[in-house]
Amino acid sequence: LQQTTQNQSLQLISSLFKSVKKVIQKHEGNCQVFLPGVKEINQLCSQIKHYLKTENIHPVFVATLHGSLNKQEQDQAISAPPANMRKIVLATNIAETSLTIEGINCVIDSGLERVAEYSPSSGMNRLKTQFISKDSAEQRSGRAGRLSAGICYRLWTAQQQQRLIKHTVAEILHSDLSNLVLELANWGIQQVNELQWLDTPPASSIAQARQLLQQLNALNNDGKITRHGKEMLRLGTHPRLAHMMLSANKLEQVYHACLIASILTEKEFYLYNAQKSADIQDRLHVLQSLPHKHNKKRQLQDIDIQQCRRIIKTADEFFKRLKKKDPSIDQNKSLYKQSINNHFSGILLAHAYPDRIAKQRHKNESRYLLSNGKGAIIPPHLQQHATEFLVIANLNAKHNKTSRSEASIYLAAEISQQQLEDYFPEQIQLTESVQWNNTLQRVEAKQTTNIGKIILKETLVTPEKKEVIQQCLLQAIKTIGLNSFNWTPPAINLKQRIQFINQQINNNQALKKSVNKLELPDFSDDVLLNKLSEWLQPYLTNENSIKQCQKLDMYKLLLNQLSWQQQQCIDKLAPEKITVPSGSSIRIDYSDPLTPVLAVRLQEVFGLYETPTVLNGHFKLMMHLLSPARRPMQVTQDLHSFWKTTYHDVKKELRGKYKRHYWPDDPFTAQATSKTKKQMNR
Repeated sequence: LQQTTQNQSLQLISSLFKSVKKVIQKHEGNCQVFLPGVKEINQLCSQIKHYLKTENIHPVFVATLHGSLNKQEQDQAISAPPANMRKIVLATNIAETSLTIEGINCVIDSGLERVAEYSPSSGMNRLKTQFISKDSAEQRSGRAGRLSAGICYRLWTAQQQQRLIKHTVAEILHSDLSNLVLELANWGIQQVNELQWLDTPPASSIAQARQLLQQLNALNNDGKITRHGKEMLRLGTHPRLAHMMLSANKLEQVYHACLIASILTEKEFYLYNAQKSADIQDRLHVLQSLPHKHNKKRQLQDIDIQQCRRIIKTADEFFKRLKKKDPSIDQNKSLYKQSINNHFSGILLAHAYPDRIAKQRHKNESRYLLSNGKGAIIPPHLQQHATEFLVIANLNAKHNKTSRSEASIYLAAEISQQQLEDYFPEQIQLTESVQWNNTLQRVEAKQTTNIGKIILKETLVTPEKKEVIQQCLLQAIKTIGLNSFNWTPPAINLKQRIQFINQQINNNQALKKSVNKLELPDFSDDVLLNKLSEWLQPYLTNENSIKQCQKLDMYKLLLNQLSWQQQQCIDKLAPEKITVPSGSSIRIDYSDPLTPVLAVRLQEVFGLYETPTVLNGHFKLMMHLLSPARRPMQVTQDLHSFWKTTYHDVKKELRGKYKRHYWPDDPFTAQATSKTKKQMNR
């Protein structure tokens, strides 16, 4: 079973049109065509009428039959046609069992129906086009020849017939169950499994209904009916509308609420092809000024006047029920009619649909976020001016599992943020949250005022607990990495020296035995990031950004993790600098924990017989012997061998390039220096 796409819809209309032409040409009598919805009915009706006109076929009358028609139009479709005239009735499944059309001896069945399906996951209804059941197919074919022989054309194959479900799915399995749950609560039943059902209501739908009724104050937290819930039941309408009308008395807008409830209960009074808006205020305006528009032809073409009067009649009936329940309501109904204030339409509707209060996602666009977290959009053909806040009364969820299609808004009322704050304070929540602002690279504490998922306003605040800010900052640093800090050369050097010692201890058993009680911390990047709460957090004060973290003294922070004994041992095992024969203190490069480097000018180590060592003599440094211009001339870990062999070749090259410098023949006995020959002779 699949939804019909636009191409499938066009193909369906084409197939039905061919079948209708066949019936007109080959059969006598009246024909009934079953289609899934009003849209398809109007498309087919237009094609048939054009065909009858261009082919000059008489006398054939085309009638439509669906739930949006008024009684006169329905009677016209149901009653027998005038003598010597044939009738073709295009109908939805409203004509399947509920109505009998006189004189039908031929049926054309599309095999499709469109049903309203309630989705507990979204709390919305959606229209779903699907194949009918075998029972429905039998019912439809039975419309033909009830008084004489008849024929039925089905637009599906025998194989498809076998795949049809046997029975139509029970309405209780795909409907809004809030009325049912409220009735059960009135009987004293909180759990549906206390009763035996032919079809057990879905648990998700029951839970959704109970949540709504609690929001409407019809049930308490235990699921028991409240006094307000009992009053809602007495009005005999949907709990949403009952709650709205009962709440309207405090606003002195009772008849206003009755009129809105009637608009939502009765069928649309705008004709199918009329230009409609999604604003309920437009409909209220039409109903209020109806007596003054009888002489305006355009309005008569766009509006079903009889349906308008039915809506007013239903509103009057609601008002009578409310007056009977509460004698304190003013008996002068005309006063209530005059007191309809457009200012209150959104407020009233929000009492009925607190879960459908919606806020514009972006300014000047028609996409909205509902308080229940779902998305919705005003269809282009209904768009007028988009307001920041709406309360949505009528919307249809998209049925598309493969995309995040938004629901369509068909009827709504404007409401302001100030009205929400003034009339619905119990729904407004004030929360504080601490979040990382990735753009500004800082932690922000926000106080948020919201209704459900809708944020009304946000303000930056100073949180009471610094620990929350610190935890958020530490998590951000963990994500960004250690470059969140300003690593000075001393801090880098200390980190590398410790990593060098740890690396060599793990690789050298003799060294491990001699320093087995040292137990230096692991300063590798991964460990530092995973233990931020141990070495960093205790020293944080008011820091909340990466910019402020850049000001931290990393050398001091790392040093704080070491005892005095550990610091002394580190200086001994892996000194920061080493003094060479020239008297200079040269910094050792520990960036490679496997091979630390001593980069020193060749002249400064004359007289040094052996390669300098660290780790108590267990490790020879890699020496980078440099020219006076600090360019590498030789790399070695065996200085004694270098003096004996390679030095003499290097000496020749250096004498040619650096004539002002001292290049002795015997490096073992020569005086080490960092000066030129001229400077040495002074």
